[in-house]
Amino acid sequence: MQEVLYRFFDSQGTLLYVGISSNWMARLNSHSKTADFYSAVAGMTIERFPDRESVVEAELRAIKSENPLFNRADNPNYRTWQTHFRELLDMARRKRKPDSQHAKLISKLLGGAGDAENFGTGKWLSIHFPPEWHELWARENYDCELCAEVATHPTTHAWRYEEEEE
Repeated sequence: MQEVLYRFFDSQGTLLYVGISSNWMARLNSHSKTADFYSAVAGMTIERFPDRESVVEAELRAIKSENPLFNRADNPNYRTWQTHFRELLDMARRKRKPDSQHAKLISKLLGGAGDAENFGTGKWLSIHFPPEWHELWARENYDCELCAEVATHPTTHAWRYEEEEE
């Protein structure tokens, strides 16, 4: 099979993820079931390569130079709002204990939301997080720079807008 380099973009043209696969249709299906960012995907490109070595090199170059939001490996800019977004999701899903700075926020987010549709997904967090964060920030002088980016980033809001349209 031919090797493929694929890129996922959101509706604003922001590069979300770069990946490689020899069976990109199966990989796309896998992302649709497991990737936090997938519901924000509005477009995709693919490039074909003759062998594994050349596609691996191309992926590494793309991650280092194009800064996709959700690639961890080899991404010098990964520790930003998107990693914090994943940390918040893990706290909400109770896979990670909320640190002292985020305990009130997570508690407020979880207030009866465990039964909500899409609970613990990127879509769920994007619906509940921005208003809760702003309320806590205003009332309790809560200050987390990465939370501010999560609450205001257009990609986070893409999940919210998508659900409103359904």
